[in-house]
Amino acid sequence: MAQDYLPPNAINDLSVDTGKTTAAFSWHAPGDQCNNNAAAEYDLRYSTSTITECNFTSATRITTTTPLSPGGVECQALDTVGSLSCNTTYYFAVKSKDSSGNWSAPTFSSDTSGAAGNASTTTS
Repeated sequence: MAQDYLPPNAINDLSVDTGKTTAAFSWHAPGDQCNNNAAAEYDLRYSTSTITECNFTSATRITTTTPLSPGGVECQALDTVGSLSCNTTYYFAVKSKDSSGNWSAPTFSSDTSGAAGNASTTTS
């Protein structure tokens, strides 16, 4: 069996909706580039500072559920009391990992807690 060196496809539609002190996330589950299998794991993070690929691991990690099959709609929540402060801009990022341990490129987003509307998303 050939070694899989390709990362899974990046998540390209991260949506973040924040409440006063909570956040809800959704995106479509990506597939592996080699076999289109489901991702093995997600790494979802948030911070009050801009998240980049260089400081990704210093942002606070959010526990995620087991990834769905490619194309499935993933839904995660950050609803622990006191997790977010009201009227504060937060930055979010997510990566996916395949069964061979390859990580996708991160997807970045930001939103202000307690503000109406959806967050913007950029992939790099």
